[in-house]
Amino acid sequence: MVTITLEDRRLEADFQSLQEALSFVSLVDGYFRLSTDSSHYFCQSVAPPSLLAALQSHCHGPVTSEFAVNKLRKSGFKGGTFLIRQSPKSYDHFFLTVCVQTPLGLDYKDCLVVKKEHFHLPGVQKAFSSLKELSSFYQHHTLLLAGVPVRLARCCPPRHKGDPDAPRRRAPRGPPTVTVSTQQNSPT
Repeated sequence: MVTITLEDRRLEADFQSLQEALSFVSLVDGYFRLSTDSSHYFCQSVAPPSLLAALQSHCHGPVTSEFAVNKLRKSGFKGGTFLIRQSPKSYDHFFLTVCVQTPLGLDYKDCLVVKKEHFHLPGVQKAFSSLKELSSFYQHHTLLLAGVPVRLARCCPPRHKGDPDAPRRRAPRGPPTVTVSTQQNSPT
């Protein structure tokens, strides 16, 4: 049985197998993620592995450069603040969007990160096993962005639903609660 509770409403559904129940939970989870909170998941057993890996690496989903720059501006942090985001056009491409201190003031630069077997920056020999390893390396080593030397300082990770900067199509009061039970109801 699957029970979904949202505020004062409750939906219960019986399934023939645990596999069918988890499939249904996965469907509801995906819909909630698509419509409300892109980094949400009800339980690890139905969460997409790519979402779990992205959250572990502090990677935003496929968001635009404009969204990234606005998030960095609103963070209040200065030069070296960065976020990692997936390209909205190419699944295996990511960007480091970095707030850069220049002689003319703050600017924002995108640095392409390509994933093949490992993550790497085009034109740079060093490869990394994860985005987190890459960002950690450049917090201790200088990265050259459009001729400007940069050392990554503070990451702006993705936030769950409470993030005031997150784009939303609608704003429910909170995520539903989902319970999967393996006990079957006996007919009465």
